Amino acid sequence: MITKLLTFCICVQIATALPLSAAPLIVDEFAEETLTPTPIEQFDNSKVKIEDEFAEKYTPKNSIIPLSVKKERVIDEIALKLDKKKIKPAKVKTKYNYSIAPIPVQLKISQNLTTKNDGVKEGDLILFKTIKSINLGKYILPKDSEVIGRVETISPNDLMGTPADLVVDNFVVKNNENINFYGRIKKHGANRSWWIYPIYQAGNIAFWAAGYPLVLIRGGHAKLSTKEIYTVYYEMQ
Repeated sequence: MITKLLTFCICVQIATALPLSAAPLIVDEFAEETLTPTPIEQFDNSKVKIEDEFAEKYTPKNSIIPLSVKKERVIDEIALKLDKKKIKPAKVKTKYNYSIAPIPVQLKISQNLTTKNDGVKEGDLILFKTIKSINLGKYILPKDSEVIGRVETISPNDLMGTPADLVVDNFVVKNNENINFYGRIKKHGANRSWWIYPIYQAGNIAFWAAGYPLVLIRGGHAKLSTKEIYTVYYEMQ
């Protein structure tokens, strides 16, 4: 306690001993006597023409179009390749009666589907069939009725064991588009990143760059199998 008090007193004495006035302005007498003051002229470079020898030599004069005059038409090549017959607006309900329980509808895909097949793309229609007859109120859906689902999202597999993802949604009865179902089918490929990444890091730490070959290992493909049963739902409202 005494040591802290003495330290505080010493700091106060040092602070009071310092001069309160600022240091005097240093004047260069030699410069003041020998140099004559010259007014500073401002240079206006707004009217100076800059000549670019490279641009004048290698750029044709007729190919330069001012930005304000140029009107370029943007063409979406991917949108032009889409089949407009397959693109339909998704049906969205805004009013619900939660006291009415939805009816589960079990489906099977007509043929196996995998993201390994390059022919599968977003917007494609996938054929399913009901596995049993279902009473939907004013509709009777017999067994093996064809139901169409649309591929909404495809995420391909990638390096470091990243798996592929596949989402199928917007289900409707093929011969009656007034009967539509909600729910989606989500499938993921084999996720190998959970064991590749730790070994990759350990290999780089223990042996210099030994883990880099593992980067080339890709994740699994997403698959829809004819042996699996998928469930969507019908709302009676």
